[in-house]
Amino acid sequence: MKLTKLKLSSQKKRSTNRLSSEGGTPKVEVTAEWIKAEARLFRLSLSDDHCGQILAYLGLLKKWNRKVNLTGIHSDQEAVRLHFLESLFTAEQLPGGRLRVVDIGSGAGFPGLAMKIVRPDLRVVLLDSRKKKVLFQKEVIHRLNIQHVAAYPLRLREGAFFLQQADVVCWRGLRLEDNDFDFLKSNTSRQCLYLCFQGAEERSERRLVECQVEKASIPQSESRTLLLARKKFS
Repeated sequence: MKLTKLKLSSQKKRSTNRLSSEGGTPKVEVTAEWIKAEARLFRLSLSDDHCGQILAYLGLLKKWNRKVNLTGIHSDQEAVRLHFLESLFTAEQLPGGRLRVVDIGSGAGFPGLAMKIVRPDLRVVLLDSRKKKVLFQKEVIHRLNIQHVAAYPLRLREGAFFLQQADVVCWRGLRLEDNDFDFLKSNTSRQCLYLCFQGAEERSERRLVECQVEKASIPQSESRTLLLARKKFS
């Protein structure tokens, strides 16, 4: 079963500045101080080191995005807000400890790889069927010297070994069909936490009817919600 990536269409429309420069488009420099100020809107307190990692990751994203379709968001500012700060906000919602996290359909590494910026204790596995995107993830891992993270060119149904060990399974912008979610539930533990994003046009919560679901509003978003779910047991 082929999984489908959803576009962050509503947020993309707000973009006015481009990742790759375009003639006549105004540019606002994304600096560490700018990132810190934006992060406070997400109830995050970031250090210079955190911001340095974000800027380095963003630079690689911009470079690779010229040849590989990693993101449809073309503004440096929106990329920081929607990709990085949303991912970091997500990391802050997780329980403490060395959790084993599996990000399915991980794309450019959001949220799973980006979460490592503020949660280096996480043990992360990134799964994506597209080899070029996995190569990008590995480049980020190498260049930023991120520890305890691995990326594999695998589809959901090829990743059962990792799912069975996971404390957290997350996905973002990925449409899971009913049979995909049935596979996910049958290959994760009783204690596993599911973490996903739901936009105005998405119905992720419908897949979680047999789970206990908590919702967290994503800062600076009018329509996107973070869902945290666990299996129900009688």
